[in-house]
Amino acid sequence: SSLTMEKSMLMKSFLEAKWTEVSQLSPAERLQHMRKMRSRTPDNEQYRIREEVSATWSRPISKLPIAIDLPRLARKFRVDAHLGGKLLCGPFPPSTPVPACIHDLMNTLCRHLDCDGDAEAPAAKRLAAALSDHVSPADETDGSKISAMVKKLVADEEAFDHDGRMARVLKACHQSTVAPFFRKLKTGLGSAVMFNSVPGTWHINVIARGASGNVEVKHVMTEAILEEETRRPICQFQWRVEIGFNSDISDILVANFDVLGLGFAAESSAAERKVLESRFSEYGFDPKQKNMILQPMRCMTIS
Repeated sequence: SSLTMEKSMLMKSFLEAKWTEVSQLSPAERLQHMRKMRSRTPDNEQYRIREEVSATWSRPISKLPIAIDLPRLARKFRVDAHLGGKLLCGPFPPSTPVPACIHDLMNTLCRHLDCDGDAEAPAAKRLAAALSDHVSPADETDGSKISAMVKKLVADEEAFDHDGRMARVLKACHQSTVAPFFRKLKTGLGSAVMFNSVPGTWHINVIARGASGNVEVKHVMTEAILEEETRRPICQFQWRVEIGFNSDISDILVANFDVLGLGFAAESSAAERKVLESRFSEYGFDPKQKNMILQPMRCMTIS
């Protein structure tokens, strides 16, 4: 089938890129890379996680926590036409009212993904009218009221196409999408490693390649690790979840998790650093790559 062929070509491209990357390493670095890959989570677990993410994503949008998460994350969205390409909307300044962010975000996604960029297309006009009806006033600040507005909008199936490409993308933009990776991370780090999300650091990047191109959704967030007994800050780390869809957004082809960076508090010990760097190596972290080392922590706010 075309879907099977698309998956095969995507995997071929991925493997070719990885081989090019590995072939440039020295023999010693290549051996270290092979050992790291053998020590990682088996492929069957990665497959299980992707299937769990797919099962959650396949649920009706009205059964997912969109009405809760969209208002609290709306300012943190960024939509690009393609990787490194034209910025379509977001991220929004902190002063931007949340309903206004939701209007801009949803209108942009609908216009770009479902209407070939045509703001006068029937679907785009229906959604714009529904947003004006349901998600207003545009300067509302009460979070619970905004959530109720979004819930009412999603329930309006005449204006909000549950099977549209925009709706399928939004179904990957909430906390249930990242939950399987989060559980895997907690298990991998061990029960003795406590960490909390750093408020305001969750960002979502939608790479929308138009009405016929593949779409990616990337979640990035920063966590703070605390010493178990004293809750003394030890380090912060930044993780990323990548969800890749096929061209008609009918299936999830890629669901990956990795650690982008790690930054230690000045008070952290050498032993703590060594242990955590070793554990994070399971998730793609390499302390030898300076771009993966976050700036030293100067302050921390724990939710």
